Amino acid sequence: MKKLLSLMMSFFLVGYISAQRNVTGVVTDQSGESLIGANVTVKGTTLGTITDIDGRFDLNVPNPESDVLVVSYTGFATMEMAVGDKSTIDFIMSEGELLNEIVFTGYSSSKKSEITEAISTVRGEELTLVPIASVDNLLQGKSTGVEVTAINGKPGQQGYIRVRGLTSITGNNEPLYVIDGLPMPSTAYAALNPNDIAEISVLKDAAATAIYGARASAGVVLVTTKTGDSKNSFMEYTVQVGSKTALDDGFDLMSAEQKLDYEIAAGVRAELTPEDRAALLEYGTDWEDQLLRNGQLISHNLAFSGGNQDGGYYASLSRYDEQGISLGSDFDRTTAKINGNYNVTDWVNVSSSLNLSRRNDTELRDRYNVQSPFVALYRYNPYETVFNLDENGDPIVNADGTQDYNFTHQGFNIVEAIENNPESRRYSDIFGNIAVRLTPIDNFTFTSQGSYTYNTFRNEYFIQPGSILDFYVGDTAAPGIKRDSGNDRDRYNWINTAEYDLKVSDESSVELLAGTEFLKNTFESFSLSGKGFPGSLTTQDNAAEITDGFSTRSIFSIFSLFGKAKYNIGSRLHVTGTLRRDGSSRFGADNRYGTFYALSAGYDLSSLDFLESTSVNQLKLRASYGTSGNEPRGFYSSLGTIGFASYGDQTAAFQNQVANPSLKWETKKGWNVGLDFGVWNSRLTGGLDIYNQTSTDLLFPNQLSRTTGFGSRTENIGDLTNRGIELEMGYAVIESEDFTFDVGFRYSRNNTTIDKLNVDEDIAGPGSFISRLKAGEKAYIYELVEFVRVDSETGDLIYLDAEGEETSNPTASDAKLLTDKSALPTYSGGVNFTAGYKGLSLRTDFTFKGGNWIYNGKKADLLNGADGARSQQSVEALDYWQNAGDVTDIPRLDAQVEASTSTRFLEKGDYVRLRNVQLSYALPANLVSRAKVQGVTLFLAGSNLATWTDFTGDPEVGVSIEESVDNVTTALPGEYALYSFPNTRSFTGGITLRF
Repeated sequence: MKKLLSLMMSFFLVGYISAQRNVTGVVTDQSGESLIGANVTVKGTTLGTITDIDGRFDLNVPNPESDVLVVSYTGFATMEMAVGDKSTIDFIMSEGELLNEIVFTGYSSSKKSEITEAISTVRGEELTLVPIASVDNLLQGKSTGVEVTAINGKPGQQGYIRVRGLTSITGNNEPLYVIDGLPMPSTAYAALNPNDIAEISVLKDAAATAIYGARASAGVVLVTTKTGDSKNSFMEYTVQVGSKTALDDGFDLMSAEQKLDYEIAAGVRAELTPEDRAALLEYGTDWEDQLLRNGQLISHNLAFSGGNQDGGYYASLSRYDEQGISLGSDFDRTTAKINGNYNVTDWVNVSSSLNLSRRNDTELRDRYNVQSPFVALYRYNPYETVFNLDENGDPIVNADGTQDYNFTHQGFNIVEAIENNPESRRYSDIFGNIAVRLTPIDNFTFTSQGSYTYNTFRNEYFIQPGSILDFYVGDTAAPGIKRDSGNDRDRYNWINTAEYDLKVSDESSVELLAGTEFLKNTFESFSLSGKGFPGSLTTQDNAAEITDGFSTRSIFSIFSLFGKAKYNIGSRLHVTGTLRRDGSSRFGADNRYGTFYALSAGYDLSSLDFLESTSVNQLKLRASYGTSGNEPRGFYSSLGTIGFASYGDQTAAFQNQVANPSLKWETKKGWNVGLDFGVWNSRLTGGLDIYNQTSTDLLFPNQLSRTTGFGSRTENIGDLTNRGIELEMGYAVIESEDFTFDVGFRYSRNNTTIDKLNVDEDIAGPGSFISRLKAGEKAYIYELVEFVRVDSETGDLIYLDAEGEETSNPTASDAKLLTDKSALPTYSGGVNFTAGYKGLSLRTDFTFKGGNWIYNGKKADLLNGADGARSQQSVEALDYWQNAGDVTDIPRLDAQVEASTSTRFLEKGDYVRLRNVQLSYALPANLVSRAKVQGVTLFLAGSNLATWTDFTGDPEVGVSIEESVDNVTTALPGEYALYSFPNTRSFTGGITLRF
């Protein structure tokens, strides 16, 4: 590690002594007005800068004799100009094509007007100042075809990202994350500072993802971080402070008096004397006030950019602290980053990037009992107290001086558990890369880049001696329990690419790219448990006895060859072909290698004669077909493995997995047809895509004969298809010198269908609770008994049995597949409004999602009749049936509630949410310049400010309960609403100073 860091730093030093040409200039429109924030880049590289308030730019050019500067700006035609021997270049831009911005497409970049694949881009400035720590959650509603759902509202928590639906059942549904050109594990993505991001590109269709082959069937998220601006030096500091509260849960809970009356009516409590009733009501607890709070957050971001004629850099340091909305939930993240790009000679360029991150959080149990505060506040009764009280209403003090906690009717006290059963998690992430770029001859570039990623995770869970939980699960002879666990990941990645641009004629050219990639990943984990601890001394060397422990190591590697060719005829026709061959250690010896390919083309119809005199600036038709792959989550799914255990105090070996040497890649095949347009000098721009993609040879456990001694093994046994449409539009409604107003709209629609499984009947999908998979149907449709009504004469719950007849006593066999009700959304999108007046700007983002159904388990618990009457219930439960003729949705109290899971609590998940509002004001330049400050911006921001839905509670459902699923990041989101950490509403304010 030390050698790697020293090598990285040496490259930074080398850059400072290298020679480059500094090029300056001014970018204006045809009237001479300066264009602020225009992008100026070196063609074919990630080097670039933006113009300042006077339209000026300052950029170090690595190879001035051969490099070309590319300038792009919203609403104007992109311009290119060779540097040659010039040190000053001015650009006068004409209004034109918005879609000619530079977009990164995987191992290379291209003008947006030349792209033939389905790619969405999100600018980095859209992700800053939002009071959300996780970058993936910031993408919600900002890109077509990309569905983002918060896993839950826990501070620092990631989100589920699904690109064009599910592509696998048991395989990977997470996109491949590529940061500054290097594929990274999702843990590295979680460690990013949003302020460091320049742009995110999402590769969606097979033509775009094929260049990444085996890991790209679930899409690719390309993250480009900021680079330095040579001599345009600045230091920027941003501070943001605010608070968070839990979103409305949609339920009103009973008061203490209501709850006592309900218990008596339900027969779970005898009638009370006035004295006993008064005694119960005299003291009590508002458990929501007790367990929830206004969480506080504060973030600091310090960034530097600059350099001299010998080199440039970008560096940042950030700190994010969030106090969660529940006692015992806190999160902090510290990051540091430095990017550099320098010339060693006139044909040798070296670039490097280094990212450091440390994340800490105090963890709450997320399980379906009162060890979770979010279950407890719905279970504890309002007349129960936190502490046992004496006759004066004061907490009883134990002999050791501690207050005596009330066990409550649940036999547990979550307030005590938060204090005496702490759990903490720590993440450390180091990832960086070094790239050497050689241009020995004109139009030829060879790049070799290596990266290293090191991620560590540490978890500590301590059950304090004498705590309530220790009373239940501990050893009285050795009180106190401690578990330490964690894992480490080392990942090495080496990529080599060669690019050659061949000019065939004045009108046509060919761009060629060929490359190799090698990746090796080592994952190690451990767990160690002990009991018998002296008070708060919690390291395992203080344990009276080590009770359990293990360690594991898993390794996999991939080697790939890939190539790409692009043929251009002017700015009209572009044809691209991609080929990649991957070999992975995860697959059987018979199918270790897979080949993936794509072909795409785009033609700009605006160049046709009949459109040249119209207001159409661009009308590009795109079409593509391609393949990409997916691999199993397990590293050794194809192997017959041996397990070891202790037997009679001796080492014993046993077979624990059947080999499958024929195991092969899942393959996604698909076509995409798209249309990109720009009219009225690109004031109205957008794109429309229609796609169909099929995943074949799905990896799934296949049942084996019991005579083998095993229940199943992983095989390729299924197919699924995603079909959809995407529409994206942006319109500059008003463009004047002082006032601007823009509108953006994004809409995506997708249906996921199971085409083939290894069985005819329906089966449970991995990570699902009550939804099913069946060939020929939508994925994850519900299998439930149909609920009809509450009988107004008897107060019974009425259902339909398997024959469609009404019954008040259904069984599990009466459940039927609801083919029109799936847990998967069918549409999602967003709408944004952006307005600016002089230094004042306002951005408003709405997101929406729907077409899905959610089983509301929380509502079922809070309307549970006599079965749930000992615990807290919803006020709605008081409207129960009492007499013949009563019309209500709540049955009589002694009715058996949900004898079989039914549609009674199945609700539509459609919603529209005001996701984000940002208001900022930049002080006038002539005012701040007197203090020798480049800029001062004040801002206010809010998130999750309003929601419109018919769902009872928060419709943005991620995981139901974290500890109920094997892996929270791979669970099926949105199927079952329970008590996971609630999502939050936040309000923040801050200031940005630029020197």
